[in-house]
Amino acid sequence: MVAGILVVLFVPLVLLFIGFAVRRFQPSRRPNPRLGMDALAANVPTFKIVALGLQGSGKTLLLSSMYQQLLMPTPSRSYYLVTSHEDSARLREQFCIMADSSRPDGWPEGTTQSQTRHYKFSVQTQTAGDPLEVLRLDYLEYPGELLTDTRPASAEAQQRFHQDVKAADALICILDGQVILEQRRETSGRWSGLDNALSVLVENLRASRGPITFVITKWDLFGGDVDDDQTKLQEVSDLLMSNDQFRQLLILKGGRRIVRLIPASAVGTGFARLDASGRVVKIANRPAQPTNVDVPLSAVVPDVFAQAEATLRAELRAQLAAEYAAHLRIPPWQRLYTVLDLASRPATGAVLQAFGGNIGAAVGGTTVELLLSRRAEPFQAWQAEVQRELSDAERREAAFAEARTRVIKDMQDRVDEIETRLPASLLTPHPG
Repeated sequence: MVAGILVVLFVPLVLLFIGFAVRRFQPSRRPNPRLGMDALAANVPTFKIVALGLQGSGKTLLLSSMYQQLLMPTPSRSYYLVTSHEDSARLREQFCIMADSSRPDGWPEGTTQSQTRHYKFSVQTQTAGDPLEVLRLDYLEYPGELLTDTRPASAEAQQRFHQDVKAADALICILDGQVILEQRRETSGRWSGLDNALSVLVENLRASRGPITFVITKWDLFGGDVDDDQTKLQEVSDLLMSNDQFRQLLILKGGRRIVRLIPASAVGTGFARLDASGRVVKIANRPAQPTNVDVPLSAVVPDVFAQAEATLRAELRAQLAAEYAAHLRIPPWQRLYTVLDLASRPATGAVLQAFGGNIGAAVGGTTVELLLSRRAEPFQAWQAEVQRELSDAERREAAFAEARTRVIKDMQDRVDEIETRLPASLLTPHPG
């Protein structure tokens, strides 16, 4: 009997003490102005792009020129590229060497077998004045020597190369325009440099799964007016199709994937010429005006994104739902504080008695809502705060989706422009 009386007297005192302690040390609820940002960041896809071509085909010049053109957004292009300071400095240096017309034969050094270059690009756009990342690109530039060198020392590098080609989301295959020009002049029907290049490239493209974009570099050397580009490109397309291996590759890949042929120049018309010995030399006092160097990137990203879009959207919605649900839960400390605070109030006694005085049961989800209803104003304020944060998060989500759609549309518009002006850029497989 005495023990029962002591428990009855002691328990309320303990509850009051714990309630005071929890109120005293209760951490204040911290607003989350970045609600949803983790889910959005996790939903930024990374596409792996592999660029391959024989030595001297112009891979390095194409990439440095492309980066230079995509440093800033323009009225017709909402996106731009961001990379590390080190890579940015390297690409800028390569472009400066290339664009310096005071040095007739001053060209950047190409990649050597030990210099496989890996660039990480962030595709960003502006939203309400702030940069927003919508895509990431892993860009691998493989040296041409790796495709032709058979020395045992390069076996490991070749194996890694084949794995990267197979796993690539998209491939940019570089065709040396100078070699194509030489083939156009060749009439003997012998095995040519172009045949050799196509044989090597086709062999390495057979296992690829992603879309392929063939890029003809040094297009400025083809001469003629820009209005003649369709005629020249059609001639080059026919020339490529005359190679049995290239045609069979197109039949193999073209039934499932779009295969494009893009003419590009890292320096633009009138900047360089072929001298008497067949070397490409610069013309003094001519500015570099790159042509179509952005198109290969614009061509591969929309195709890859279209394949991944449904999955990306589903993953984003699931991640956002989980983050929102976690944010809506009343924290355990808040629940305990609420129950203990109310336990000392006479009006709460009946509620606790309904649970046999079991505070642990009262901390459960449904009970705390009932207890909170007795303190409507604080709970309503909490609800209002959470609703504001959810609304902000939903606006960020909508802005993110709109920004990524805008970037993909800008890329697709660029591709559509090229296809309209140069119908031969779409390679159509047909039996030989």
